[in-house]
Amino acid sequence: MRVAEGVSSNLVNKSVVIDNASKTLMIYEFTLAQGVRPITTIPIEDLYYAKATSPNFETIKNDAKAEIDKLTNLTQAEKDNFKNQIGNAENNADTIQRILDEAIKKNEENKKALDKAKTAAKEEIDKLKYLDEADKTRLKGEVDNATNTDGVTAKKEEAIAENLNKAKEKVKEEINKLTNLTEEEKNQKKSDVTSASTVGEVERILKEAQKEDAEKKAQEAKAEADRLKQEYKDKIDAIEGLPTEKEKQSIKK
Repeated sequence: MRVAEGVSSNLVNKSVVIDNASKTLMIYEFTLAQGVRPITTIPIEDLYYAKATSPNFETIKNDAKAEIDKLTNLTQAEKDNFKNQIGNAENNADTIQRILDEAIKKNEENKKALDKAKTAAKEEIDKLKYLDEADKTRLKGEVDNATNTDGVTAKKEEAIAENLNKAKEKVKEEINKLTNLTEEEKNQKKSDVTSASTVGEVERILKEAQKEDAEKKAQEAKAEADRLKQEYKDKIDAIEGLPTEKEKQSIKK
């Protein structure tokens, strides 16, 4: 029997009476001065310790699974893996807690990796020279909204693709400005640009086009200079009154 808190267990000069009607235990004390007087009344149900109940491991496991679902930096596959481990675990609170702790640790590791990936992706976007500042700000915002590293990678690749498309547009405009290439030659260069898969390849095609344009311009300039030179020689040859061929050659030189 458990004595209620604050009640002395010394029952000398005391009597204990169980009142079945009121379901209480009454303790009386006898003194010469006061006679018999009640000093404590205790409900019978408070006399016994509550019977220990077995843990409900189904509830414990479900609660642990619910905690895992709240971990925002785990992939769905990772969540399913940890929840399956809990479901298959022995009915032992320490074992279930260990699995939950591992899930929390993995969530923290993923958070650090995610932050690192976001920083690297935004730095990469800032280097994309064919995007304007508005484009970069928008794309970096989308990176910040990604919930896992796969999402960050996807947004970075979108930015690279957008930069490539803008590079192609810019280069095609530059090719159209080249005045010494024929329309057929320009169209071929622009077709090559469309098929390019990297910014470096696109820029190489532009350099080639510019080089060919410059070479054709130089060739045309040389041809024009040769024509003028021949024209002046012909005029000299047509001059009357030159005494000798040697003198004509002297003038031509």
